[in-house]
Amino acid sequence: MVLKVVTKTESWKEFVDQSIIDLLEDALAKAKTGEFKGVALVAETKDEMLYSYVSATSDRTFLMGALDRVKHRILMQIHNEEL
Repeated sequence: MVLKVVTKTESWKEFVDQSIIDLLEDALAKAKTGEFKGVALVAETKDEMLYSYVSATSDRTFLMGALDRVKHRILMQIHNEEL
């Protein structure tokens, strides 16, 4: 494992993951059509910081349940990688 310290004056551009950009652009396109009424987003940075975002929505309980579904999907991905 190679660790690289990136200072504030350096760019993260060399670390860009196009699949993340594609996922966010797809979600943004759906948001622009009005399809979404609420969003919860978690992001991990290259230096292992955590960002979380929650929109104002009329049903935060629904988002909490949806986050459990996301946890399930992540656990299934981990399980499949271990097979």
